Amino acid sequence: MTSSLLPLELRIRILESQLFGVPSSVLSDPNSPSPTSTSARTPAITHRIRNVKQCLDQLGESSDGVKRLLEGYSVKLAMVLEAASDIRGAERDLREIEVLKSRQVEGSGELEQLLPLRPNLKPAMKEISQESRKVEHARKNVGQLLLRYNDFV
Repeated sequence: MTSSLLPLELRIRILESQLFGVPSSVLSDPNSPSPTSTSARTPAITHRIRNVKQCLDQLGESSDGVKRLLEGYSVKLAMVLEAASDIRGAERDLREIEVLKSRQVEGSGELEQLLPLRPNLKPAMKEISQESRKVEHARKNVGQLLLRYNDFV
């Protein structure tokens, strides 16, 4: 290698080591071949392949939707990798919707329409508490009246 290409090669190696990590074979063997030989490049390629495989395995394990896409669309790997976070987000949103439906929560998307009605809530709550006290008092009176009627009859 010429002396003018050596600094460029070193910069590329530094960037590769920062992005992909330093291969363990380079760290463990001080008598390793020069960085330009093909045997020194092989661990970096195998390291990259191993990282890609681990990434795909993790994507497949984390989401059933991603796993189905990986099984059926291995040709379109780039699309699947780009859409993986969106698929996981959509799957999470669908699970949240199912939980809300099971709890019978409706109108959760209408908060903007309900906020202007907030000032009316406090007087309505006071009115309801007064009405509930009146109903409770009437219930007690009816109960006492029925007891007196039973004693009379």
